[in-house]
Amino acid sequence: MKLASSLDHDDGAVRNPAVYQLAKACCTAKERDRFISLRLVQCLILIAVYELGHAIFPKQEYLAL
Repeated sequence: MKLASSLDHDDGAVRNPAVYQLAKACCTAKERDRFISLRLVQCLILIAVYELGHAIFPKQEYLAL
């Protein structure tokens, strides 16, 4: 949620890449451990929407959604 609520720069660059990378790493670790929960699915959807909105790997987020 912190990623979704942070404001962007005028050029559309990722404002806080450390938070984004931490969120991605945590979700990847849980997926690797085969830990599935509704909260993890919600996090993955929010990250995919964030990546789609910021044009980070645009083709893969379409498949993730």
